[in-house]
Amino acid sequence: MTVAGAVTRPGQFKVADEEALCIPIQRGNAGVAPVFCVPGAGASVTAFIPLTSALGNDTPVYGLQPRGLDGKGEPFGDVHEAAQAYLPFLKQVAAHHPLRLVGHSFGGWIAFEIARSLEREGVRLTPPILVDSRAPCAEGVFRGECRGADALAKLVWLLEQSCGRSLGVSLQDFERLAQAERVPALARAMASVGFISPRTDVAVIAALARVFEANVNTRYLPASPLHGPATFVGASDTSSVIPPEDRVDPVAAWRRFAPRLNAALVPGNHMTMLAKPHVAALAKIVRDQAQERGNV
Repeated sequence: MTVAGAVTRPGQFKVADEEALCIPIQRGNAGVAPVFCVPGAGASVTAFIPLTSALGNDTPVYGLQPRGLDGKGEPFGDVHEAAQAYLPFLKQVAAHHPLRLVGHSFGGWIAFEIARSLEREGVRLTPPILVDSRAPCAEGVFRGECRGADALAKLVWLLEQSCGRSLGVSLQDFERLAQAERVPALARAMASVGFISPRTDVAVIAALARVFEANVNTRYLPASPLHGPATFVGASDTSSVIPPEDRVDPVAAWRRFAPRLNAALVPGNHMTMLAKPHVAALAKIVRDQAQERGNV
């Protein structure tokens, strides 16, 4: 299974976007409602390949790619802008199927904003699935100011959750380096644990770091609640060090913006919940939700 370019399947959905913001991960069966996945801060749609495998061959899966990972486009300036960029494609799908949205972490904000926009227009939706996504707070701040060395250290922390190993580079290491030396140091650390090849162009990692920093400094406060149901899926493993600002009850916080929120826990931590073997539990929630509403 590979991630392809923009959708051009004859008789199916098309999107005219030179940046291919909506990418098919799996074509699936034309009679099955597609699942649209929004990755977390700095991540690409490839984060959802394990989920796609767990859903089975019949389910079409599309990834909503963050702008800027190609190193050319500017990262989205805010959540509303990102949601609006994806809406034209999603509306094409909504003419044929109820929309199924899955957003991980920061991507949960975008999925939620898409759901709010489409709900206002009367578009058929299944409850958006917010995967370990921190609720917006009253001030609309995601994680406060987190730039430069701090942002790179935060990215390293997430990568270490994913692989279960130290990358061998810390905030203090980044702070001691000149700005131009920081991303190459990050690239070397990522290569040391097999995240990337040692031959990977540093420009690729620079683009990732730039999008990540833009995302973690994004402000978002929904203009109004989502009136329909939504689902929060949390990670059961919280043994890693959690930043103090994240130590809140996410379900209670989300219910301010989604009063009809349902909640579930799945195995894994914030990152490994998207990887095998834990991702099977998330896939079951996605499948069961669609079956309950006759959307497959």
